[in-house]
Amino acid sequence: LNEKNLKLGVVDTLTGGLLARDLIDAGFDDLIAANLHSIDLSGALEKAGLELQNDVWDGDYRTLALAMAEYVTPFNGVGFALIGPFQDNLIFIALSGHHDLCLVKPWRNYQNTDYIRSWLAIQGLDWIRRAMLGQLSSPADWKE
Repeated sequence: LNEKNLKLGVVDTLTGGLLARDLIDAGFDDLIAANLHSIDLSGALEKAGLELQNDVWDGDYRTLALAMAEYVTPFNGVGFALIGPFQDNLIFIALSGHHDLCLVKPWRNYQNTDYIRSWLAIQGLDWIRRAMLGQLSSPADWKE
Protein backbone atom coordinates (compact mmCIF):
# COMPACT_ATOMS: atom_id res chain seq x y z
CA LEU A 1 0.00 0.00 0.00
CA ASN A 2 2.75 2.40 0.97
CA GLU A 3 4.74 1.79 -2.21
CA LYS A 4 1.64 2.30 -4.36
CA ASN A 5 0.61 5.39 -2.36
CA LEU A 6 -2.75 3.82 -1.51
CA LYS A 7 -4.92 4.19 1.56
CA LEU A 8 -6.88 1.43 3.27
CA GLY A 9 -10.43 1.43 4.51
CA VAL A 10 -11.30 -1.24 7.08
CA VAL A 11 -14.55 -2.63 8.43
CA ASP A 12 -13.98 -5.41 10.95
CA THR A 13 -16.78 -6.91 13.01
CA LEU A 14 -14.85 -9.99 14.13
CA THR A 15 -11.49 -9.14 15.71
CA GLY A 16 -12.30 -6.07 17.79
CA GLY A 17 -10.08 -3.96 15.55
CA LEU A 18 -7.01 -6.18 15.82
CA LEU A 19 -6.10 -5.88 12.14
CA ALA A 20 -6.13 -2.07 12.24
CA ARG A 21 -4.33 -2.07 15.58
CA ASP A 22 -1.58 -4.29 14.12
CA LEU A 23 -1.08 -1.78 11.28
CA ILE A 24 -1.04 1.14 13.71
CA ASP A 25 1.39 -0.61 16.06
CA ALA A 26 3.69 -1.28 13.08
CA GLY A 27 3.74 2.45 12.28
CA PHE A 28 1.35 2.41 9.32
CA ASP A 29 -1.50 4.39 10.87
CA ASP A 30 -1.18 6.94 8.05
CA LEU A 31 -2.36 4.25 5.59
CA ILE A 32 -5.75 3.87 7.25
CA ALA A 33 -8.30 6.21 5.72
CA ALA A 34 -11.47 4.69 7.21
CA ASN A 35 -11.73 2.36 10.14
CA LEU A 36 -14.94 0.77 11.38
CA HIS A 37 -13.69 -1.57 14.04
CA SER A 38 -14.72 -2.67 17.50
CA ILE A 39 -18.24 -2.56 16.17
CA ASP A 40 -20.80 -5.29 15.76
CA LEU A 41 -22.21 -6.27 12.40
CA SER A 42 -25.51 -4.42 12.78
CA GLY A 43 -23.64 -1.25 13.84
CA ALA A 44 -21.32 -1.46 10.84
CA LEU A 45 -24.23 -1.98 8.48
CA GLU A 46 -26.10 0.93 10.01
CA LYS A 47 -23.10 3.24 9.49
CA ALA A 48 -22.93 2.09 5.86
CA GLY A 49 -26.65 2.71 5.39
CA LEU A 50 -27.30 -1.00 4.86
CA GLU A 51 -29.59 -3.34 6.74
CA LEU A 52 -29.18 -6.98 7.62
CA GLN A 53 -32.57 -8.29 6.57
CA ASN A 54 -33.18 -11.49 4.70
CA ASP A 55 -35.66 -9.73 2.44
CA VAL A 56 -32.95 -7.26 1.42
CA TRP A 57 -29.96 -9.61 1.05
CA ASP A 58 -31.81 -12.93 0.82
CA GLY A 59 -28.87 -14.67 2.46
CA ASP A 60 -26.41 -13.31 -0.11
CA TYR A 61 -23.70 -12.52 2.40
CA ARG A 62 -21.02 -12.54 -0.30
CA THR A 63 -22.66 -9.49 -1.91
CA LEU A 64 -23.10 -7.89 1.50
CA ALA A 65 -19.40 -8.39 2.33
CA LEU A 66 -18.37 -6.80 -0.96
CA ALA A 67 -20.78 -3.90 -0.36
CA MET A 68 -19.14 -3.28 3.01
CA ALA A 69 -15.64 -3.37 1.46
CA GLU A 70 -16.80 -0.94 -1.23
CA TYR A 71 -18.32 1.34 1.43
CA VAL A 72 -14.96 1.81 3.19
CA THR A 73 -12.86 1.96 0.00
CA PRO A 74 -11.14 5.35 -0.09
CA PHE A 75 -10.62 7.18 -3.37
CA ASN A 76 -7.68 5.48 -5.12
CA GLY A 77 -7.41 2.96 -2.33
CA VAL A 78 -8.42 -0.46 -1.06
CA GLY A 79 -11.41 -1.41 1.03
CA PHE A 80 -11.23 -4.40 3.34
CA ALA A 81 -14.17 -6.04 5.09
CA LEU A 82 -13.99 -8.82 7.65
CA ILE A 83 -17.61 -9.38 8.61
CA GLY A 84 -19.92 -11.84 10.32
CA PRO A 85 -20.71 -14.12 11.94
CA PHE A 86 -23.81 -15.06 10.00
CA GLN A 87 -25.84 -18.27 10.21
CA ASP A 88 -23.79 -21.40 10.84
CA ASN A 89 -20.87 -19.18 12.02
CA LEU A 90 -20.15 -18.19 8.42
CA ILE A 91 -17.85 -15.19 7.95
CA PHE A 92 -16.55 -13.32 4.92
CA ILE A 93 -13.41 -11.46 3.98
CA ALA A 94 -13.72 -9.04 1.07
CA LEU A 95 -11.37 -6.67 -0.74
CA SER A 96 -12.37 -3.95 -3.17
CA GLY A 97 -10.80 -1.06 -5.01
CA HIS A 98 -7.45 -0.53 -6.70
CA HIS A 99 -7.43 -1.69 -10.37
CA ASP A 100 -10.97 -3.11 -10.11
CA LEU A 101 -9.93 -5.38 -7.25
CA CYS A 102 -12.83 -7.57 -6.19
CA LEU A 103 -12.32 -10.57 -3.92
CA VAL A 104 -14.72 -12.25 -1.51
CA LYS A 105 -13.89 -15.40 0.48
CA PRO A 106 -16.20 -17.23 2.90
CA TRP A 107 -15.06 -19.21 5.93
CA ARG A 108 -17.11 -21.40 8.27
CA ASN A 109 -16.93 -22.33 11.92
CA TYR A 110 -16.01 -18.93 13.30
CA GLN A 111 -15.48 -18.97 17.06
CA ASN A 112 -15.03 -15.88 19.17
CA THR A 113 -11.63 -16.78 20.66
CA ASP A 114 -8.36 -14.88 20.91
CA TYR A 115 -6.69 -17.45 18.67
CA ILE A 116 -9.27 -17.13 15.89
CA ARG A 117 -9.28 -13.32 16.12
CA SER A 118 -5.47 -13.26 15.80
CA TRP A 119 -5.58 -15.76 12.93
CA LEU A 120 -8.19 -13.66 11.08
CA ALA A 121 -6.15 -10.47 11.53
CA ILE A 122 -3.07 -12.20 10.10
CA GLN A 123 -5.12 -13.66 7.23
CA GLY A 124 -6.55 -10.21 6.51
CA LEU A 125 -3.13 -8.56 6.42
CA ASP A 126 -1.89 -11.33 4.14
CA TRP A 127 -4.85 -10.92 1.75
CA ILE A 128 -4.19 -7.18 1.57
CA ARG A 129 -0.49 -7.82 0.90
CA ARG A 130 -1.23 -10.41 -1.77
CA ALA A 131 -3.81 -8.17 -3.43
CA MET A 132 -1.16 -5.48 -3.81
CA LEU A 133 1.24 -8.03 -5.29
CA GLY A 134 -1.41 -9.48 -7.62
CA GLN A 135 -1.04 -12.92 -6.00
CA LEU A 136 -4.55 -13.80 -4.90
CA SER A 137 -4.08 -17.53 -4.52
CA SER A 138 -1.99 -19.67 -2.23
CA PRO A 139 -1.93 -23.33 -1.18
CA ALA A 140 -2.37 -22.09 2.39
CA ASP A 141 -5.71 -20.38 1.68
CA TRP A 142 -8.78 -21.54 3.50
CA LYS A 143 -11.07 -23.54 1.27
CA GLU A 144 -14.61 -22.47 0.31
